[in-house]
Amino acid sequence: MTAQHQPQTAANYPAADFEPVAARPYFECKSSGVYYIAVESDKDGQITEKAPLRLSDQIELIGRGIDTNGGYYRVIRWRDSHTRQSKTAALAMADIGTPPCWQRLQGYGLTVMSGRRKRELLADYLQTDGQTTPYTVTSKAGWQSDAYILPSGEILSDGLKAPRVIYNGDTSQAPAYTQSGTLQDWQQHIARYAAGNSRLLLAVGTALAAPPAAPFGRAKRRLPHLRRFIRRQNHSRPCRIERLRQL
Repeated sequence: MTAQHQPQTAANYPAADFEPVAARPYFECKSSGVYYIAVESDKDGQITEKAPLRLSDQIELIGRGIDTNGGYYRVIRWRDSHTRQSKTAALAMADIGTPPCWQRLQGYGLTVMSGRRKRELLADYLQTDGQTTPYTVTSKAGWQSDAYILPSGEILSDGLKAPRVIYNGDTSQAPAYTQSGTLQDWQQHIARYAAGNSRLLLAVGTALAAPPAAPFGRAKRRLPHLRRFIRRQNHSRPCRIERLRQL
């Protein structure tokens, strides 16, 4: 192979042709917390990293979100210090760096280090670092894309993929939507009384109509069906009463 056709590799270029890569400070998120690592250079130009500066407990940045009003959010994930369960939430970009933001994080049980400089760095981390996976942020319960949101904030899905939806609405009614009893309790105390009881079936069906409505494509048609059912029940009621009188 002639010199004219020799493949070009890094060895063929003098070091002067490359721009020096400047070491930059960076953030690091690990199980023990979020850290800021600064760099410094000595008189000889040698770059060294300074000791990590702890800013908070571990706060993973798993995406960015937008709500129906055009507001922007950072989606965070952390592990609850008491239950050890993984939790997610949406922080409004407009609030990051303000006292309400720190109060909210601390309300989640997360440690946020005091000191102006540390909180300024944490605000930079929350705004600029982490993943950019898109999420939908909503304050309304019900169907959102392929996920169903309970008023408690719990998100139900088919389990095939994690829903990219974050509920950011009112959760004051959450206790009413927690699990109570077992399947056997339901069958014993409710289901057996519904057999052959059209009115109880209507009441139970109405209460449970919303979750399966969208998958079956009947969200817009369920109310007319219910109205017709109620009319039939009301029209047949006098006939049943008259038959009872004849007995």
